[in-house]
Amino acid sequence: MRIITNEYVNQKACLWRVRVKWRVNQVTQGEYMESLAEALPEEQKRVREILGHCKEVGPAGLFGVAMIEKSLEMADKAVMSGDVTQMIVAYNDLKEISG
Repeated sequence: MRIITNEYVNQKACLWRVRVKWRVNQVTQGEYMESLAEALPEEQKRVREILGHCKEVGPAGLFGVAMIEKSLEMADKAVMSGDVTQMIVAYNDLKEISG
């Protein structure tokens, strides 16, 4: 049984405000996704595919591999922590990676 405290209610309200703001931004940019919980894993998957291509390049791709691995590590930590703010930062960081 979960005891509902003021801290818990405030945290949920904050998450709701962040989610609404994020969705509004996505709709105005024409890239609507259902939620951050769906969008971030999709970006992680996309970037992991790019990471594989960078590794295939060999020594010339090592700098890119290091940078991408750092971004993926940050995203993984954000997901594991459940911190929505870190997840949004990680999502935006992954969106900037192109292959």
